Amino acid sequence: MDFLSKDGARAWMGAHAPGADASFDRKSARAKGAISIYIEHMPPPRHLYLAREGLAWVREACDAQAPTLFWVREWGVWRAYEHDHMYTALRSAYPGSGSLEERPALVGGPDESDDVLSFLFLGLCFGWGGIIAAGGSDRTFNFDHDGVVWLTSPRQSETEAARSWLGA
Repeated sequence: MDFLSKDGARAWMGAHAPGADASFDRKSARAKGAISIYIEHMPPPRHLYLAREGLAWVREACDAQAPTLFWVREWGVWRAYEHDHMYTALRSAYPGSGSLEERPALVGGPDESDDVLSFLFLGLCFGWGGIIAAGGSDRTFNFDHDGVVWLTSPRQSETEAARSWLGA
């Protein structure tokens, strides 16, 4: 697993997932055909389900060996819901992880998908914002500090097909 700075994450998306929207903005999301669901009051098992299904949805549009990016773009908004020690302990299991401020993104290989899932699950539970993208895929799983999950794809039919498992 490799940990990246904000600039490194932006460069990774440009090189490995050029069709994915690195500049996701919830104000323009609907115009781009994104679908969303509000998750703030859902229990943690539902967060895990959404994380697992969202990660699989992004990854099904790419090669099975493609790496996956998890990029935390918002944190510290709802401090009462964050448990930094859990996230820090998980990160410390990986050499070169640095701090969240220094390296807010990580790239996991195909054999590290459970690790990426764990990071995503914590991000959803903590009320953080971020993005999941995979090498070669133009789909993204976005989440924000207000408890909204957004799925984006340049093909409206793909986001519409995801409504069944998203519950949107």
